[in-house]
Amino acid sequence: MKRFLAILIIALAGILSCGKDGHGSKTAGAQVLSAPALSIEGNSVSWYPVPNASGYQVDIEGYASRQVQSCYANIGEIAGIGRFNVRVKALGNSRLFQDSDWSESISINIERYSVPLSGPDDLSSIASHPRLFLKAGEEVLVEQLLQKSGNAYLRTAHNHIISGAEEICQKGVITRNWNGSMLNVAREALRRIFFLSYAYRTSGQEKYAERAWKEMESLGSFDDWNPSHYLDVAEASLAMAIGYDWCYNYLTPSRQKAIYDALYEHSLIYPVSNYGRSTNNWNPVCIGGSLCAAIAVFERDTDNCSTLIRDGIEYLQRGLDCYGPDGAYPEGYSYWGYGTSYETAVSDAFLTAFAKDIGLHRSSGFLRSAEYRLFCNTPAHANFAYSDAGTSAVVCSTLAWFASFLGKPYLMWETKRMLDDKDLFFEGEDRFLPMLLVRLAKSDLGTIRVPDSNIFVGKGEMPVFIYRQGWSNKEDAYLGVKGGRPTISHAHMDEGMFFYEYKGVVWAGDCGSQSYGAVQDMLSDTSQDGQRWKLFRYGCAGHNILQFSSNNQKVDGNATIDEVWDEDGRKGCIVNLDDIYSESAESVRREVWLDAGMVLHVVDKIRGVKADETLHWNMVSRSEGRTQAGKGIVFVSGDKQAELSCNIQDAVPYCLSATTGNSYDPANPGYVRAGFNIELKRGQDYTIEVELKTK
Repeated sequence: MKRFLAILIIALAGILSCGKDGHGSKTAGAQVLSAPALSIEGNSVSWYPVPNASGYQVDIEGYASRQVQSCYANIGEIAGIGRFNVRVKALGNSRLFQDSDWSESISINIERYSVPLSGPDDLSSIASHPRLFLKAGEEVLVEQLLQKSGNAYLRTAHNHIISGAEEICQKGVITRNWNGSMLNVAREALRRIFFLSYAYRTSGQEKYAERAWKEMESLGSFDDWNPSHYLDVAEASLAMAIGYDWCYNYLTPSRQKAIYDALYEHSLIYPVSNYGRSTNNWNPVCIGGSLCAAIAVFERDTDNCSTLIRDGIEYLQRGLDCYGPDGAYPEGYSYWGYGTSYETAVSDAFLTAFAKDIGLHRSSGFLRSAEYRLFCNTPAHANFAYSDAGTSAVVCSTLAWFASFLGKPYLMWETKRMLDDKDLFFEGEDRFLPMLLVRLAKSDLGTIRVPDSNIFVGKGEMPVFIYRQGWSNKEDAYLGVKGGRPTISHAHMDEGMFFYEYKGVVWAGDCGSQSYGAVQDMLSDTSQDGQRWKLFRYGCAGHNILQFSSNNQKVDGNATIDEVWDEDGRKGCIVNLDDIYSESAESVRREVWLDAGMVLHVVDKIRGVKADETLHWNMVSRSEGRTQAGKGIVFVSGDKQAELSCNIQDAVPYCLSATTGNSYDPANPGYVRAGFNIELKRGQDYTIEVELKTK
């Protein structure tokens, strides 16, 4: 008997030792699972459970692959709008069961993916204070997060908040500085009150709550919060909502009432229909501030707050279409951060106050927009600057919402890299920084690894192509290309623009956004030859595009990305500029790509020129530059150098300061405007090949 058992043990050990463990393994003697049989249900592909499967791998051809535990995958949620070929395989769960073969591919057409947001059915179920974002007792989760190994970057963010709160305590309270808008005042109030409230809750020190009250007392004493520019009201409302809720147990009843009275007089008295009709970033910001305020003080005015909550959810839907079909946010890098910060703040507020997910993830492109924001960061901590964006990357707490919701730690890669480098790019978004700690404290992301993709392609109103050579080295190459329309909110006249960074230098970039105040009247004139386009940072001269004579691009034209290259030796795309330049040529196509040596190639194929004129091939570079007779242009940045050359023999190179000297244009130190002037003849075709090679 003992001998029989010994033989049996040896035999079993031999069977179990064969092959490798894990998905996709070929284990000798293991049973191959059955392949799922797919069917289509609306925007989803579904299948019956496969016995003994531990999960399923869903592959969307040419797009994405992910694992799921359920027996369906909502393709609209994953990929947006379009036609996709999908296949699925069952995953084995031990040495006894082996992955199935791929299922037969099934084609699904997603024409629309947007499910209406939904608020709680029973508003009376609201949680006690604190109820916004971080509930009572959850402070310990933040402390635990900061103590975990590998979270030094989060301790950097935490310390920035605490030191900021200390600095605030040494200053005078917020005051109203009027220059036609109090938006900057409201944002500073939000930063102060959020930092102080966070410091109070994580340290328990009442001095922070007392100072938060002083800030709220001052803010509440203003005559108004400038309702004619409702963004100001929204940011001030969120500030007061957080201070009221997070410091609730410290505030006396009279102070609580004073904060509520200020919120009612300056914010809650206005119906959502007054400010919630827009479809750009104004929508979530204006509605989000009011919704959070209504949730914070709900029990003080249940009828009015209930109306605001229900109307706010309905109107918030209007601001979600811009994320479709697949995440490329039309207003660019900075305004994604602004609008989406408020979208996700509303989502968090409903989740903590009512245990209700309002369903942001069910709108086309919303979840994938996090990939867009991630890819807009460059290796050297710049960003793919187009439209009204700054020129530096900034830490964005909103990505933590997506990383937690999707269970995708890599979405935090750039945030961690910036904080690890001690490059605290908080300008413009640091008032939301406590949300970074709050969100990650309630999720277990584990190790943050490098993203597994190097290309992002987004369609929609402002289509983009983005390629990153890598994710860890600041000297890696980066290429961004865009299409779109000049009349989109916050857009510039930059259709066909490319952004190229390599070896830590932005060789082809953008001077960034311009302060609106002094030039608001010019910005408002978006007609074909409007004043908006005379501004250097908005018009043709300040962008990496073609300009026929002194003509603007067609203001109501549209540029699309028609083809993408993702192959060895060619990473790039083709931009269809036919509509943008229809007054000047029969057809204009721009090909932009990086070769295996990371040399930038820009090929403009112009067919059927309609008049004799000079073509300006424009490019803005963050470097010093000079022309070389017969050799094009040389750019120098520190010890780095690059050369720009053109195949047109008679092309005349130029290199000018990017500071125009116009009273309405800000200075652009560190930038040059360079390119080539090429004489075109009516009826002729041209292929202009420009190469930018870094030495």
